[in-house]
Amino acid sequence: DAYRLVEGHQYDLVVVVAPTHHHYFAGFSIYSAGNYLTPLGEVKVDLDLASDLIEQHPEINFTPEAHLHEHSLEVQLPFLQVTLGDFTLLPIVMGQQGWAQASKLAEIIAGLACDRSLLLIASTDLSHFHDAYKAAQLDRQIVASVSAFDPAAFWSLIENHQAEACGAGPLLSVMLAAKKIGAERAQILTYRHSGEVCGDNSRVVGYLSAAFLI
Repeated sequence: DAYRLVEGHQYDLVVVVAPTHHHYFAGFSIYSAGNYLTPLGEVKVDLDLASDLIEQHPEINFTPEAHLHEHSLEVQLPFLQVTLGDFTLLPIVMGQQGWAQASKLAEIIAGLACDRSLLLIASTDLSHFHDAYKAAQLDRQIVASVSAFDPAAFWSLIENHQAEACGAGPLLSVMLAAKKIGAERAQILTYRHSGEVCGDNSRVVGYLSAAFLI
């Protein structure tokens, strides 16, 4: 539903912020070694912008290991290829996830909107491997905080272990950046868990599709 919302639109830059699952590091890693290739074709990376950001911000680097086996960013690309066609990507993998790191990344991302139109995407799952009832209890709190467009409420849930999201830092970064750019409201598009697809409700993963709108 999120990708259907942007189908046919054009953006100067698509920024995807994803969490690291395999290689842990401080700061943020922007892939700057070339373009991405999926079964649907090549995805152009803004290599000049990536190099500029790495040079300008000590928090940003290119850590190859952060991208080598990281699915959370790449899984978004085929959807973007189908809905947008040709687009230019800024792929960011977030290492340490905290409020300070997310605030800094949001500031950097918002600065990119001065002279270009942006589509911001945070890649995350929600709760992991609870039964469907428990998953719904945990996830509905995140849905509520996202619906309220309340970054502080969302982060309080994460810090106090009242909810789960592997990409909590990316989601917080995008929420904060969207507010800085001028987004005023959130729209919940879809909430589902994996049990609704595979039929096994004993151990599910939660998924949320939402949009922050100007």
